Amino acid sequence: MADFKAADFLSGNITATEVEKLKKKELILVAKELDAELPIDGKAKAEIRAIVLQALTERSMLKGTVKPAEMTEMQFQLEMKKLEMQEREAEKQREYERERKRKEKQKDRKEKQKDRKEKQREHEIQLAREQSELKMREMEKKAQLSEQEGKISRKDQIARSMSLVPRFDEREVEKYFLMFE
Repeated sequence: MADFKAADFLSGNITATEVEKLKKKELILVAKELDAELPIDGKAKAEIRAIVLQALTERSMLKGTVKPAEMTEMQFQLEMKKLEMQEREAEKQREYERERKRKEKQKDRKEKQKDRKEKQREHEIQLAREQSELKMREMEKKAQLSEQEGKISRKDQIARSMSLVPRFDEREVEKYFLMFE
């Protein structure tokens, strides 16, 4: 139905199944053509379809339907309740989909946040390793320097110590021992 005309549709033999096949825009055009008194703006497709079916039934344009006088108020209410239930089901389905998408986004956010924390923790571990390696190198350098200083200072100590020891003369041994008393 690329070029749908409501007047052409209404001129033929109309069945409920043909009305069921119509799209929402086409149903609106048919409702306007029938001058349906009920407002159709903002209504769901199922509600507009019910209005069109009711208007067609009242005008006896619907093939194989009961005349309005024979249609009880209870049947009409039952049909409207069915439509309301369908609309509620559709709304529940939409709400379920929104909730599912929201949870999925939240899960994605949590995973990204977890990944970020993991990367940050790995980075901190890497920094800690590098810092400990740097400290080890510094300690090794200090140890080498102190070892070198220790060698120099031992020589100096020996030289200083030698200057404190009196000269030993083999001929005068007793003088040497007297100095230590």
